[in-house]
Amino acid sequence: MDERAPTSPSTLASFLMTQIARNRCSLLVVDDEPYILTALAAFLHGEFEVLTADSVEAAQNIFNEREIDLILTDQKMPRMTGVQMLEWVRQHSPRTVRLMMTGYADLEEAVDAINKGQVFRYLFKPWKAKEVLEVLRGAARTFNLERDNERLVDELCQVNEQLREMNAELELRVADRTHALRDAYQELEQKNKMLEPCPIAGPWTASPSVNCAPATATPLRWRSSSSTSIISRASTNATCCPAATAC
Repeated sequence: MDERAPTSPSTLASFLMTQIARNRCSLLVVDDEPYILTALAAFLHGEFEVLTADSVEAAQNIFNEREIDLILTDQKMPRMTGVQMLEWVRQHSPRTVRLMMTGYADLEEAVDAINKGQVFRYLFKPWKAKEVLEVLRGAARTFNLERDNERLVDELCQVNEQLREMNAELELRVADRTHALRDAYQELEQKNKMLEPCPIAGPWTASPSVNCAPATATPLRWRSSSSTSIISRASTNATCCPAATAC
């Protein structure tokens, strides 16, 4: 129940009646016999918003003025049959649930009504009040289910559209963040290269200005008792590094 619904008994009853009237399906009864229209309107007004038309033209004018949930038409009508009427309704108001009644058990008419008018139910005259009421209740349930299904589909489409927009925005944010992180990483690499240590000259390293000449060997001769041998002893005439010991 609506949270804003009144709580006092008098106003609550009025509120419930308003809600029931708002949720009732509209029903258009089309027949060229006035007493049929009067009887059905009096019998069905408690559960349906009943409208009547005594001709096809009058019914079409009502469709042009407002939406109709259910239509119950007679087959034998002047200038246009019930099948033709329901076929027109199917083209101009496809959501309307279509029903037809006839006093003739004509198989060909029934087939045409199903194929051309796509009727929900086919009723025969003389009809029984209980049967008509049950058929119309079933038609109303069908209409409400289809209407609720369309509403849910519309809501689902709206939610999907919102999700697509959110995903697109999220992808843009991720792309921007990825680009920013890439730029920060490249900047960090450049700073790390600038901070790499350089060679420092000290007492433990050779001075780059010192020119160390290659060592040369000076032959030294000495005589032994058995033979004369020449022994070469390496002597360097190079200037050694300041930190090195004398050769």
